[in-house]
Amino acid sequence: MEKKYYYSIDAFKFLFMLVVCLCHMKGAIGYIQNEDPAADFFFILSGALLYKSFLSHPHTGVLDYTLNKYKRFFTEWCIALVLTYLMYHWNVPFTEGVQGVVNYSFRFLSELLLLQDTGIFPRGENPPGWYLSVLLWGGALVYAALQISKRVSIKLIFPSVVVLFYAYTFHADMNARIADWQFCGPLYLPFARGIAAMCMGVLLSHFYQCKRQEIASQRLTLINITSILSALLMLVVFLYPVRYEVYSLIFLPLIILGCFTERSSFNRIFSQPIWKRAGSITFEMLIVHMLVRGVILHFEWYQYVHRGILAIIYIAMIVVAAVALKKAGTYINNSIASQAS
Repeated sequence: MEKKYYYSIDAFKFLFMLVVCLCHMKGAIGYIQNEDPAADFFFILSGALLYKSFLSHPHTGVLDYTLNKYKRFFTEWCIALVLTYLMYHWNVPFTEGVQGVVNYSFRFLSELLLLQDTGIFPRGENPPGWYLSVLLWGGALVYAALQISKRVSIKLIFPSVVVLFYAYTFHADMNARIADWQFCGPLYLPFARGIAAMCMGVLLSHFYQCKRQEIASQRLTLINITSILSALLMLVVFLYPVRYEVYSLIFLPLIILGCFTERSSFNRIFSQPIWKRAGSITFEMLIVHMLVRGVILHFEWYQYVHRGILAIIYIAMIVVAAVALKKAGTYINNSIASQAS
């Protein structure tokens, strides 16, 4: 990938995060029918960026890579998690006593360490945290495979993981779901799903590295047509009640490839710095939107507010909360750094 920064990547991060947030208010708003492929967009993009990091710092160990990633979002995740437990379980000491406090304290610890949804610990109180746990620990496995043998991983292991996982998931059924919260033998499927999508991202990034000059000089028109068409077809996947999620395995890599290509239509359309600011709060949007959803459902705004107006209010609240969380995390991290120095 080029060293130049592309705002189109941030634009799609923000747009796909809106899809996730809106779908989680399906009962009250109901515009988005299927949001599962949005998570796969982020996993594929994460795999591509993981490969870029590996090429830039090939001697960084798996432990250091994983801990550095965890440190980047630990403070904000901790804040969001504390708020989640306070919102939903503030009365535990009064209703469940000491045993309840102990139980939820252990659940908080496992969720803080992002061990939920690995197949070992149960689902967390802040459900979108499953993405973070798979991203962190699944990403560590992908990174480790690259360190052990980049050549074998890219030529054999990663293609095999991608094909075998999605073959098992869909069974040639275009109406099947990507998201399956079951076990297949000892394998927890959400964890395998994230690893498979990150492997796809690594392969996509490797392909772009090898074909970058050819794409820029000879295939730009083809990239523009296929990436724009893929973005439009993803709208069908998200909005149409019949599930066509299997086709997102074609559309999502083409969208990301369009973002990576310097002179692509995406990079002309999304050329304003505002998209960088929007993309910079997508992590915060992920971990606070269930809190905002809880507020809206608690006060039952959906009963007397039109769903279009409610969607605007909901997204505005999420953006404000995400910005506040980001600022709080930055302030705490800076305070700790200044005291340490």
